[in-house]
Amino acid sequence: MSFIIIGSCNGVLCFTDANSFGSTVYLCNPSIRKYRTVINPMFDGVELSCQGDVDFALGFGYYEHTNDYLIIRIAILSDEEDEATSKVEVYSMVANSWKNLEVDRFPWERIELKSEAVMRDSVHWKADYRDGDEGIPVILAYRMGEEVFRQIGLPNYKADGKGLVEHIGVYKGNLAMFVFHQSDHFSWHKNCHLWVMNEYGVVSSWTKLYTVVIDAGVVTPIMFTNNDEIIFEDGECDLTVCHFERNTISYLGVEDQGYLNFVTYNGSLVMLED
Repeated sequence: MSFIIIGSCNGVLCFTDANSFGSTVYLCNPSIRKYRTVINPMFDGVELSCQGDVDFALGFGYYEHTNDYLIIRIAILSDEEDEATSKVEVYSMVANSWKNLEVDRFPWERIELKSEAVMRDSVHWKADYRDGDEGIPVILAYRMGEEVFRQIGLPNYKADGKGLVEHIGVYKGNLAMFVFHQSDHFSWHKNCHLWVMNEYGVVSSWTKLYTVVIDAGVVTPIMFTNNDEIIFEDGECDLTVCHFERNTISYLGVEDQGYLNFVTYNGSLVMLED
């Protein structure tokens, strides 16, 4: 199988089979060599495929107040008339079961396949908010304790240029966004920008902290690290690390990498027996 890592919390990895994304999910603790297969979501792929085109988004987070690890699965169904409906389910590792999350209105679409940032007891994806025929880019947040979805507006970065791509993450404990022109292996656009939300949930607190020049351009951002850096694939197909404060660029030297996932991992003794 080919796997896609959805996230990592306290030594527990969450991943899914890339060929049947979201149908079967796995939890694994490499430190103790234990894993759990999370199967049979309430809305399985067979049931959903009979209803039209289906897009899945997955999230993974740890909720400290209940000492529980949660998997969030969003299924967006489009019928022949291009009408979209959504179904949301949440898996609890403590209960070892799924439950349907009743959502009266779900106006978000084009949700990133996997969650990109976990902080403030919330799991975050990049998404579009559907306002009539217009899709407005936002950050979609699922608050684990309240079991509700909220959206966070993006900063006004129009002055940085047109056709920009956003990648969200956590920088020094704050929600952050790396903004760049996707180079597609051509270094036409070199300037990239780091925006940070200084006060969580307050759109006016977005601040552009750094502008960095990356000669080879950015093709695919991969992750923010705990060392205040970002790892990305540049226009020369190299895996590159940019440290914002030092304004330095270095190369990982990984050859023939194929498809890689990077996560922040801390060893633990969390048990995963069924």
